Amino acid sequence: MPKLRRTALADRRSTTGWLSFLFVAALALPAPAEPVPSPGAAVALKLSSEAPIYLPGGEIEVGVVLDPTQLGFSGAAQIELQLSSASQGAALWSETRDVILGQAATLDFQATAPLHDGRYWLHAIVTAPGTFRTRLLPGGGARVLGEARRQVLVMSSESTSRPTAAWLPGTEIDPTTHRWWERSPDWLRTRRLAWFSEGPLSFGTLRPVVVQGRRYIEIPAGDSGIAAAWQLIPLSVQTPGAAHLIEVATPLGADQALTLTIVEPDSTGRLGPVGASVMQVSTPNDVGGDGATARRLFWPRTTQPLLMLSNGRSDAPASYASVRVRRCGEAPRQASPTQERLVVIDGSNEVAPADLANGAKLARGDWHAAYLGARVLADLVELKGANTAMIRGSSANDDPWQETVMREFDRRGLRVLVRGDLHDPISGGATPSDRPMDEVDPRLDGILAAASAHRCFAGIAIELEPGATALAPPPWTPSAAQLDLFLEQNKLAWPEAAARDDATISAALAGPWREAWLEWRAEQLTGRYRAIRERVAVVGADLKVFLLTDAMLADDRAAERLRPRLNSPTTAASFLMEHGVDARAIAEIPGLELIVAERLGSQGSLGKDALALASVRFADLGAGKQQPVAALQRDVRLVRLESFEQARGCPDCTLRSVVRTSNRRERMAMSRVTSERDAVALLESSDAIDLSFDEPDRRTRLLIRELPPPGVSVAATSQPVYVRAYTRGPGRLVAFSNVSPWPVRATTTLSNEAGCDAMEIKPWESQPPVASRLERGQHAFEFDLAPFETRLLAVSDRDAKVVGLRTNTPAEAETELRRIVDDLKRRDLNARRPLEGVLDPSFELTLPGGAPSVWDAAVTGASRVTTVTESPLSGERSLRIESREGTTSAASKPFPVPSSGQLAVQFGVRPVELDGDARVVISFDSVDGAYHSATSIAAAGLRADAQKAAWPAYVFGVDDLPVGQDGGMRITLSCTGAGVVDIDDLQCFSLFYPMQSFPETKWQRLALVRIVQSAEVALDDGRYSECLQIVDGYWPRFLREFAPRLPEPAVPPPATAQREETEGPAPAPTLSERLKGWTPSFWR
Repeated sequence: MPKLRRTALADRRSTTGWLSFLFVAALALPAPAEPVPSPGAAVALKLSSEAPIYLPGGEIEVGVVLDPTQLGFSGAAQIELQLSSASQGAALWSETRDVILGQAATLDFQATAPLHDGRYWLHAIVTAPGTFRTRLLPGGGARVLGEARRQVLVMSSESTSRPTAAWLPGTEIDPTTHRWWERSPDWLRTRRLAWFSEGPLSFGTLRPVVVQGRRYIEIPAGDSGIAAAWQLIPLSVQTPGAAHLIEVATPLGADQALTLTIVEPDSTGRLGPVGASVMQVSTPNDVGGDGATARRLFWPRTTQPLLMLSNGRSDAPASYASVRVRRCGEAPRQASPTQERLVVIDGSNEVAPADLANGAKLARGDWHAAYLGARVLADLVELKGANTAMIRGSSANDDPWQETVMREFDRRGLRVLVRGDLHDPISGGATPSDRPMDEVDPRLDGILAAASAHRCFAGIAIELEPGATALAPPPWTPSAAQLDLFLEQNKLAWPEAAARDDATISAALAGPWREAWLEWRAEQLTGRYRAIRERVAVVGADLKVFLLTDAMLADDRAAERLRPRLNSPTTAASFLMEHGVDARAIAEIPGLELIVAERLGSQGSLGKDALALASVRFADLGAGKQQPVAALQRDVRLVRLESFEQARGCPDCTLRSVVRTSNRRERMAMSRVTSERDAVALLESSDAIDLSFDEPDRRTRLLIRELPPPGVSVAATSQPVYVRAYTRGPGRLVAFSNVSPWPVRATTTLSNEAGCDAMEIKPWESQPPVASRLERGQHAFEFDLAPFETRLLAVSDRDAKVVGLRTNTPAEAETELRRIVDDLKRRDLNARRPLEGVLDPSFELTLPGGAPSVWDAAVTGASRVTTVTESPLSGERSLRIESREGTTSAASKPFPVPSSGQLAVQFGVRPVELDGDARVVISFDSVDGAYHSATSIAAAGLRADAQKAAWPAYVFGVDDLPVGQDGGMRITLSCTGAGVVDIDDLQCFSLFYPMQSFPETKWQRLALVRIVQSAEVALDDGRYSECLQIVDGYWPRFLREFAPRLPEPAVPPPATAQREETEGPAPAPTLSERLKGWTPSFWR
């Protein structure tokens, strides 16, 4: 195992240096929040408002509640009330009063709030004056009887400045240079730390490498646990609490995963990760310039943060070069448009408040931590170019997190989408009851009341969870009342002779009554969603109601049902219908939006991204219209660094890393929001706060906000460019979107009947746009669109029209796509792919006595499993299973699950003696027991086949193995009942569709042929973006990864005679003729 060590550039260690660093860093930490006194305390502070938030210069009315019984004192005393800064500790105001303690009393004070926004403490101290005698004694004087503290916030009603992505110059570190830490500026405090003079701390053998002509530091591959490699790089900042950006240079197109984590000490000096990490996954098809950069936003709480760079993969190294730290700038705040579209950043996961509060635990009543987190969340939304945050809601006005966030967003002119957790089980769910399905949870009114007091309130989002706000999947076991209501309203009668137990009810609802049951309960549940929308509309007609489906699509059952399939794939609409969610009915309710997120995936392997690649079907919910809300969901990886825990004494170093890529699939998903979908809103979600920063994505979000409400069809299309025209005020707004990874020159013709002004809108620039005067007539505009770029043209004439569009796509686009399509056409759909990893498939290895040494036998009574040498099918031995009672079996050693998700086996069976009810069974099982598939051969069939051949061959296969999961599986051969059979020559293959014995594989091969053919037709027609979307899909990637290539065709000899030319052009080949030339032979 690797040892804790310095980098290859510095091998010495210094323990005292680390101690001095922790001491200095701990001094810079804010004081930990003190608990709010309980109501029964001797001294308590009571404020006049539920939320301790005040305007600058406002009056703070405080009641000091005294309980002499708890104080244990009666007589003359003094009460001093102080108002101090939580960050600086200095008292800003105080008032002292004399009081006679005898019975419970409340003294009213009135303080003036400071003029600056921030966190403050109210501190009340009750003291008893010292007597003449006590004053003469050492330590005498006034005696403290009790005290109480209360958190107070000061927040102005308007914000005058905003953070901008105009990053200010900062420090840059080049770890590839010799003793780079000695070249840091003099003002960096780390220069005075003993340990820093010896280089950064690391774990694993880091070494300098040269990639693409540039020097990098390589972090080796290692397990995600004890052997994970990492390096700590010390940083220094001058303004703790302000937004900063880390930029780490990485090789372009490298196949790696580099994780960026901020590490800081807590109040006790113990180091640990702060907030969520960012895992930058690089792939060969990344879209960028001549270099790649991993970026992460952070808000340091000390002047001495640390950057941890770790390898997110165990099978490949990760490299990086320079590290740069920059601070965000500020600009005057501008008024936000009232009609702009919602661009939402998800901050509703359970750990979001703690992550945003710089790692501070957000305890109940901790308004200071909520204030820090609210400012960070608002900064994050603005720096990413969004305008809305989604937070977890509460029905209480004194909830620190919701109230502070909404006040901060009020003053900044941003929006808040409140996510309501209505998880009370409803009828037909996992916990059946007799409540009507269309009943609205009463907690909704409390959430609306708490949020509607703020002008930032944009709407409510409800998570549809099976058994709560949605219905449970099959098997269905409704309550007796619900079943009676279903039978009555559908005019059905329960059979008199049938029992009404759960098994019988479930079988009836899944059988002849399935369609009626699905439609009826979906109608009931749609009534509930309609009631929610009506309840929200009472508060505000413009408020949105989003129905989120992340919970339903996150479990293993969804992954199994929605995985890509060639035969009858499950659509998102049918899957949701099984949970009582009718997409068509919901689409007819104004203001109610059903959101199915497109998962961007980790792009680690084809198996792990199977569901993400299948999610492109989620946009088609069968609702007869395009999805009005575009939702993108990023994966989160959990990696525990046990090596860091042991090295630094950290109790739990589990990194929650949001996966970010720069590949063309993720870029296309973002660009399609403004091109193909024209979404009314954009929601970006993940199970952790996404602290990554990407400038192209930020500009796309800013452009989406500029677009008027949708409803206008595409004005012109010439792939890969989409043009949309909108009416905005007295003019027109034209959007040009390039949805390809290639630069494209687009020329459009704009016609106007009167003179007007035209200007390009660039909301990320501080300078106002410069307008050009257009005379009456037609005018040509030429745009050079970068890969996946959108540009906006504003025209002051609302009657202007786009009358033409011409694109000039570079030749390398067609060349690259043609190469991919030709490669797909050369894939052999009939070739079998042998599976490695199954030990001793021919049963040659034995123990003394003849038992197999590799295969595990399970026998009962006189049954046994042996190997025999009597006329084997192949080799020298075959497996014999002698079953005298029950089931006798032999199981293989565990082997890795095929990454293709498919498995086919072929073997020979020789029946020796079989009773009439005996059966031979072959089963496929995962080691954890989550997957099981079995097929049996009856004794009659075995005897009939044995009449034709001494060793009848059998083939079985599955194409639904759990893909993208770690673990192994087994093959089990069994004999049930009384009988003796020999089995030999077990052959395993990792592809199912080439097996000719199954009728369904014929249609699977045809489906693959059609997919490739559709890509070729799109390419021939010049529909480059459509072709790109096809070839980047799951099955084309599947073919290129698993299907072998056909041998190159022989060069035909030169023709000996010239063909007679015919008059006129040759007719275009038909689809069948084009298909015949390259399809497998069995189709010709």
